[in-house]
Amino acid sequence: MIDGPKLTEGQLAVLMCDGATGHVLTTEGKVYLLDKSPVYFVFDDMNVARNYIRSFQEMNNTLEFTIYDCKDEFVEFWKSPKWT
Repeated sequence: MIDGPKLTEGQLAVLMCDGATGHVLTTEGKVYLLDKSPVYFVFDDMNVARNYIRSFQEMNNTLEFTIYDCKDEFVEFWKSPKWT
């Protein structure tokens, strides 16, 4: 299991996955291999996080994203556009 980042109140963590395989991707877009590579994008604003996700999905329509809040609770899932 991948531990989420320590967030302050109001912050959000976004995890990116390959929608075809389900593999977690690093923030650099590479498959996460249980190393110390960062896998979460951190945002202070939901609209900024959503716009960031949209921009990634416009470049690669196979990416999926999950948003978590500062309590590590699920907030939102963005399915890859290719399979919606």
